[in-house]
Amino acid sequence: MKSRLLALSALLALALLPGVQDHADVLIRHVTVVDVEHGLPIADQAVATSGSRIVATGGDATVASAWRATQTIDASGQYLIPGLWDMHMHFGGGADLIEENKALLPLYVAHGITTVRDASGDLPQQVLAWRREIADGTLFGPTLLSSGPKIEGIAPVWKGTLETGSEADIDKAMITLRGLDVDFVKITDSTLKPELFPYAVRKARAAGLKASGHIPMALTVREAVDAGISSIEHLDYAFKAGVKDEAAIAADFAAGRIDRAEANRRLDAGFDRATAMKAYRYLAEKTVSVSPTLNGSRIIAFLDQDSHQRDAYLAYIGPGLRKTYEGRVQRAAQADEAAIAQRHAHYGRVAAVLPLLQQAGVTILAGTDAGFLNSFNYPGAGLHDELALYVQNGLTPAQALSSATRSGPAWFGRLDTYGAISVGRAADMVLLDRNPLDDITATRTIRAVMLRGTVHDRAALDRMLADTRDKVAAWNGAGSNMNTMTLHAAAASNDVAAIRNLLATGAAIDARDERGRTALLVATHANTVGAARALIEAGADVNAKDDIHDSAYLYAGASGHLEILKMTLEHGADLKSTNRYGGTALIPAAERGHVDTVRTLIDAGVDVDHVNNLGWTALLEAVILGDGGVSHARIVQLLVKAGARVSLADRDGVTPLGHARSRGFRTIENELVAAGAQ
Repeated sequence: MKSRLLALSALLALALLPGVQDHADVLIRHVTVVDVEHGLPIADQAVATSGSRIVATGGDATVASAWRATQTIDASGQYLIPGLWDMHMHFGGGADLIEENKALLPLYVAHGITTVRDASGDLPQQVLAWRREIADGTLFGPTLLSSGPKIEGIAPVWKGTLETGSEADIDKAMITLRGLDVDFVKITDSTLKPELFPYAVRKARAAGLKASGHIPMALTVREAVDAGISSIEHLDYAFKAGVKDEAAIAADFAAGRIDRAEANRRLDAGFDRATAMKAYRYLAEKTVSVSPTLNGSRIIAFLDQDSHQRDAYLAYIGPGLRKTYEGRVQRAAQADEAAIAQRHAHYGRVAAVLPLLQQAGVTILAGTDAGFLNSFNYPGAGLHDELALYVQNGLTPAQALSSATRSGPAWFGRLDTYGAISVGRAADMVLLDRNPLDDITATRTIRAVMLRGTVHDRAALDRMLADTRDKVAAWNGAGSNMNTMTLHAAAASNDVAAIRNLLATGAAIDARDERGRTALLVATHANTVGAARALIEAGADVNAKDDIHDSAYLYAGASGHLEILKMTLEHGADLKSTNRYGGTALIPAAERGHVDTVRTLIDAGVDVDHVNNLGWTALLEAVILGDGGVSHARIVQLLVKAGARVSLADRDGVTPLGHARSRGFRTIENELVAAGAQ
């Protein structure tokens, strides 16, 4: 009996798998193993692997005396960590970009990322096929975990979704997802009815699947947590949980008393540390994780300081994917100094939440949001940027490293297989030149990557990068590169000569970009008047709508882009067309205080008493969402003079006069009384 105990003790001390012979495929010697769980470096270790598993770990002399291997690596002076996980990335951009997305897979491995969690794009079936091929060994890439198609509302902004408008639709969607054998469920809120969000979360949990997503503005974070959500995607949503008046803001938004811009303004102003810590401790209690995706937010927030147009990494991103970057770049470029300053400040406020979550015990999931649409947030390299931001914003290097090596496996219930270098775990490891516990940027100093037991040394990793770069260069040479001016890019930059040349050589004038926008709508967003004129005179459709139901006419009216608006009116603008809120161009123009735009639309014959989906007319919106100042008072005058019904109430029975009085808008109140309002 005593001899058996001694034998067992020896086995445990050596950490060998029972029954494994003394021959390994790979033996890594004299390496410092990073114990991520305890934040400790363990010097002069050896690690043996057989197939896709680790079969021995321990002191170098002990392991080396018991194991021989086909391949031995002398890792003296180097550091071994578990493979990195990117827990929030996307593939997408449409069927034309399947090959460009596929070319991203080796980039992840070349940057030490052995597992990725696809948080859904518009290529869900293709991604699920890649998942199967990678698992079968017929496609090279990191282990791929995917939500498949996300659950959304009817006619959502996002493509490739399961559209739902009722609980029965959610039930059908869950049957579909179970049939696809997805790894988790992603739920987003561009058009999903708020009350369906918690229902979808509960159904996912009932099906044995974790649910993640974007929490609707009309719900509190706690409502999503109580429904059973497992991860909150993007730090902004966690910030929302720390706002003292979150419930009131959600209720006001749900009731249509405020729009999203006002809700965001109140959220930005209402953060309270004590409220936040209480909320975050509740997240920890309910084992809800948070994926911050700080890198993407930082890039957009500071585009005024770094345009990224000269980034060397663009050589690895296909031309079609690069083109999907344009939308967010163009929106950022339209911001004035005040908006840019607000953008910077908002990023800082949200980033400051990260250490509070850590202190409260919330699990941080390192995720980048890299992929299509998310400008200059690069697959592979982006995770290292993300980790550096975590440390810049208050996490220790050990905590940041854990978020990228242990948090993902823990979320999926696979911590017994991944997340540590020990016997029985997967042979997914990264060999580094420097210690990441001292400096998180050491994760970039990759000497080799072991993926499913196969070693890819630095030369092999460099070949992966070169192969992707060569593919991108070939695609660029085929004429679809970013340096070739597209009609949309010419419209955004007001390059009239390029527009005329492109049209003359066959460019489709009403071709759509990844957001469904025509070149004219891009010009309208950018207020590039010359480009808009050239397109309209060439026959561009002023009523063509994008994925969120904006047209050049509607957007010009809402934004006060008067010259473009007048051109659309002269070229067949549909005065009865409505935006996604069911409103004519007049209603948002009145809300935003665009006096000349309101006058122009009234003169054109737009119905002054049209009621939108919120139950508001232009007059109601000018009072409810206006500031009561000179511009809004003048707009009320114009609407009254045009015959607007001054006593037409909202859904709650409150008239424009009632709203004006409750807000103390005395000038507007007097104007309405003079017009006979009751």
